[in-house]
Amino acid sequence: VMIGALRRKLTRHVPASVLGNVYNACIRSVLEYGAVCWDPITKHDYKELKRVEFYALRLYLNDFKISYEADLVKANWASLYVRRKCLKLHQFYKFYHGWHDFSNARFVHRSDFSRSKTCKEHQLIVPRHNYAAYTQSFVHSCTVLWNDLSSDVAKSSFSDFCKYVSSFSFTNPFE
Repeated sequence: VMIGALRRKLTRHVPASVLGNVYNACIRSVLEYGAVCWDPITKHDYKELKRVEFYALRLYLNDFKISYEADLVKANWASLYVRRKCLKLHQFYKFYHGWHDFSNARFVHRSDFSRSKTCKEHQLIVPRHNYAAYTQSFVHSCTVLWNDLSSDVAKSSFSDFCKYVSSFSFTNPFE
């Protein structure tokens, strides 16, 4: 609904920069709300979110003939998939460094790297559970993402961490 209103009311009358700001404030914020919790979504949900984003990109660029990937590059936008992964890692960084009012032991399961020759210093134990759905949980999926990062990044400042994560190449299982 909101993206249709954006197309009807704004596309002919405002510059692309304003369209991008309206998309970020009114549409992408809704698409990303709570993404830290629900990110591991179904393939169907992923396709629906991608469809909305692709339509917004086409409106923003006023070009309905190029591909999704080319649109993202041309607009200099990160895909919603990448943005969700970055948001999760930002939140996990805060848990890892104890920036919350509660114990991070529920979220961060540190390994004893001094006993293991294959484990990096920052790597965490990936929690295991009897239910396959648990692999889609915040703690499990973030731990797997975290272990793919270099140990220097885990020790860096939050602003440096954010820069690194935004340039990290995530593997999208839906594509």
